[in-house]
Amino acid sequence: MDHFQLRGGELWCEDVPLKAIAEGVGTPVYVYSTATMVRHAEVMQAAIAGCGEGEPLVAYAVKANPNPAVLATLARAGLGADVVSIGEYVKARAAGVPAERIVFSGVGKTEAEMAAALAGGLLQFNVESVEEARTLAAVASSMGTVASMSPPKRTRRSRPGLPTTSSGSLRRKRSTPIAKRRACHRLISPASPSTSAAS
Repeated sequence: MDHFQLRGGELWCEDVPLKAIAEGVGTPVYVYSTATMVRHAEVMQAAIAGCGEGEPLVAYAVKANPNPAVLATLARAGLGADVVSIGEYVKARAAGVPAERIVFSGVGKTEAEMAAALAGGLLQFNVESVEEARTLAAVASSMGTVASMSPPKRTRRSRPGLPTTSSGSLRRKRSTPIAKRRACHRLISPASPSTSAAS
């Protein structure tokens, strides 16, 4: 369900005609529906309620739309944030996402980004390789702390899609053999939170 509807041949967003917005601020203009975003956030949270251990987390991928108003709306609706850079981390925190509801994903994290995120606080890092896990562990150790991290999870199943963009299977990009995943696990703190995260 969304809140963009035709009324008398004119498109409205919630209770506002888009024509009025265009006339007021000019075009092009991006219009977002708070009611639609909140509704979708509620549906996602309801869908995974009771899954895993602890409170399931729906983490919005900030790279999908880093608009501060969008992030703030989703934060108020109870969503966390999935970030892939320290810049996205800062935007998420500024929008009101609690540190403990942020996961740091993505490849190519720098040591400076790791250190900044550790200092600011977060739920966990999603690491992409054993090498990255070792680097993160070293950065955390130098700061006198332990990083909560989740190793890559890949399956032997192939998924439909273009060979150049598909991932997850052992023959594709970002796949990690079981032996290497075990090496990642050895670097994870026993105190790491067991919260499930969906993004």
